[in-house]
Amino acid sequence: MKNIYIYLKTLLIPFVFIQQNCSIVNAQICSKTDPINCLQFGPLARLWNVPNEEVPKLLDLEKILISIDSKLQPLLNGSYFGGTYIDIKAGKINVNTVDQSKVNEIRNKMKNDQAFLNFIAANNTLSQLNSTFNQTFILAQQFNITNCIISIEP
Repeated sequence: MKNIYIYLKTLLIPFVFIQQNCSIVNAQICSKTDPINCLQFGPLARLWNVPNEEVPKLLDLEKILISIDSKLQPLLNGSYFGGTYIDIKAGKINVNTVDQSKVNEIRNKMKNDQAFLNFIAANNTLSQLNSTFNQTFILAQQFNITNCIISIEP
């Protein structure tokens, strides 16, 4: 029994030493590049499929796009548009548009931010989508549907 303990101890000591050295090397690589990137930006980099170094730029771009979108929302009438969504990697705000004749009105009102806007043809307005979603939700409640995901596309 004592021999087994000594044998395990002999195997464990080099393993711990190797593990510590690997951690030190990894920490040195992280600290040389940027420790914040290694810890904070890794998950976003994987989500967006970009290198860690690009994440701060994309986060700054996201702030700009959110600000532009907040200015854009009051201009969008639910009868002509199907809502917006932000595409960070493209650096654009996609505006789902049912009535293409209204696009120029929005462009004229958002002249400073036109480069960030992308108008996409849509089949349903935001009002129609909300109505359809609410009707679907009511039906789901009437039939006691559980474990169901309801999604509507413009």
